[in-house]
Amino acid sequence: MPRRLSVAGIVYIVVSAALPAGPYVAASAYVLQVVLLAVIGWYGLRAALDRR
Repeated sequence: MPRRLSVAGIVYIVVSAALPAGPYVAASAYVLQVVLLAVIGWYGLRAALDRR
């Protein structure tokens, strides 16, 4: 997994803990979680297929 993706995950956790929990923040946090998980899954799938 690229280093910038690990940094993005850590920054996401810190920023989500620091922001107040409003409806717009919750909606954007959910979208960011889905995008981050999709990118991690994409890198994992790509790495698994490259090893064959």
